[in-house]
Amino acid sequence: DHILEYGASRVVLATGSHWVGNGFGASGPDPIPGIDAETAAFVTPEQFFAGKATGSRVAVLDADGYFMDLSIAEMLVDRGKQVTLVTHHEVPAPMTERTLEGYNLRRMMREKGIAERLSHWVSKAVADDTGVHLHLYDLYGDGYRRTTKPQPGVFPRRMATTAEVLACDSVILCTARESNRALYNDLVAQKDRWAGAGIKAVVRSGDCLAPRYLGDAIFDGHRIARAIESDNP
Repeated sequence: DHILEYGASRVVLATGSHWVGNGFGASGPDPIPGIDAETAAFVTPEQFFAGKATGSRVAVLDADGYFMDLSIAEMLVDRGKQVTLVTHHEVPAPMTERTLEGYNLRRMMREKGIAERLSHWVSKAVADDTGVHLHLYDLYGDGYRRTTKPQPGVFPRRMATTAEVLACDSVILCTARESNRALYNDLVAQKDRWAGAGIKAVVRSGDCLAPRYLGDAIFDGHRIARAIESDNP
């Protein structure tokens, strides 16, 4: 209502995003069975910085590949926690290769004793009175030989049959983010009021359109500023 009453002809929404609490990430289209940030053992970055408690053994799941996972891992190990980074990437936080931080961050991990399980991801999480048991699979655990004669219902290569179980007390979920679209959806639902309010365009910028890296969000703002007077910014 405030936006509709304000009198602006063009509206840019930069309402950001939030981390998901079900383990969904770049490794597949579904949440990870057993993960739920509404329960005590699983913690999103927002919950962590808001003070949600963690146990002494912490696994940090990273499907994002940038600074959040290692930042939280370092904070935890500085607090005396036993920390293991689990990621399907082949190096920790690969985006830091582009910012020239990667080598020094890996030195930090070695010096502070942050363990790592690279090229692994989680098939399921099982929580009980003893903690959380993360079932990890090796992304390269399948056989390398591929059949030349496809058969219906038969995998083209030998499938891995073993899983590694990582025991921990808490799991930090740096897996994926979702856009904060509530304000945009409310405005679209009242699109018939736009003309009367003088609104010609409502556009989304940065994470509000789709979660992205900071540099991309900054570029979005720059691009929209250049195009704001066009018919369709």
